[in-house]
Amino acid sequence: EVTCNSILGVDLVDGVYYLDSNLGRVTSRSTVGTYVGLSPFIRKIYAASKEAKLSQYLEGHFSPNSALGQCPECQGAGKIVVDMHYFEDIEFTCELCEGKKLRDGPSQIQVKGIPFSDAISKEMNAVIPQFDLTAKATRVYEYLKLLRIDYLSLDRGLNTLSGGERQRLKLFSVIQKKITNSILFFENL
Repeated sequence: EVTCNSILGVDLVDGVYYLDSNLGRVTSRSTVGTYVGLSPFIRKIYAASKEAKLSQYLEGHFSPNSALGQCPECQGAGKIVVDMHYFEDIEFTCELCEGKKLRDGPSQIQVKGIPFSDAISKEMNAVIPQFDLTAKATRVYEYLKLLRIDYLSLDRGLNTLSGGERQRLKLFSVIQKKITNSILFFENL
């Protein structure tokens, strides 16, 4: 508990941010790539490739949340869940997509020798530097490097991250804004 009688200079503070590990509404399908906004850039790069255009693939073909791209067996989850009623559910890797969440065609499209399935499942620091990114995507990636979370993969589920990783992602979302003359409070449980 902290007690304070007065605070001087409050009029000089533009913002106050409280950073804990709560990222808000997170579902089992929420990923690092969607949270930071890099997945749409990567989908655009792959959809613009010659190979994708020949196959008439659109950006949606590279998304496990789109009917165009999601594996028909697991509906883009990458796993099959068996409800055991009174016991803990059992999860199996989808045999059709082998956990890639996508139809086979789009997942194998390559840009600079990197299949799409690898671009989203490998550590960002191993694949993102290989691509020609827009200025905005480059800025996003630079922030992820600065916060030392560029080792995460784009398809890593937000519900699988540690508290510290979630807190750094939340800090990422704050530093995307102009935060001069601001106070940041970090919760450390």
